[in-house]
Amino acid sequence: MLRGRRITHVQMTEEGQVTLHSGEDAVVVEYPVLVLLRDIPVRQAFDRVLAPLDREGIDTFAAGDDHSFALIVREEERRYFCAPTGREEPLLEDTRTMAFSIVSLAFKEDNKWRLSDGNHTINARISDAAFHSAVDANEASFSKGDVLICEVKVTQWHTQNGAKTDYEVIRVIEHRRAANQISLPGMQPAQR
Repeated sequence: MLRGRRITHVQMTEEGQVTLHSGEDAVVVEYPVLVLLRDIPVRQAFDRVLAPLDREGIDTFAAGDDHSFALIVREEERRYFCAPTGREEPLLEDTRTMAFSIVSLAFKEDNKWRLSDGNHTINARISDAAFHSAVDANEASFSKGDVLICEVKVTQWHTQNGAKTDYEVIRVIEHRRAANQISLPGMQPAQR
């Protein structure tokens, strides 16, 4: 038995059996067992069945018929049967240039800024150290209507609840101030 260790390789056989490898160790099971092992709702349900082992005074779970037990799980083995937590798997990662208006600022480190691309509002982590330095030194100030042109890393994840998207502003390319003057062809907006 693999006893809660991570499965590193799965090998199918022609006889309908599956070999589950964990490092140097391996266990052979029938294919339907693999199907149940991979099914998160089944694993969560079995976790709930074994939940009495988490209570003080209960040290064995046994299932079977009047003549014998087909399954015995002892208290010290309980952790091997815990349902897996919802792992996130990366789907896509892309870096692109995007323009955002600022919805709300977060000056506290590691807090996310709320930005809008005109259609959607997102939460983005700003990892541009030079931009943070300029903000900290009061070299950058912000007004309603300002736009940030940014190099953004977009990462999409597959989670238990579906797709999730993370935004990280790697570099603020340009900070365009709110337009206070009419723009004319061939003229740059006046700098403040």
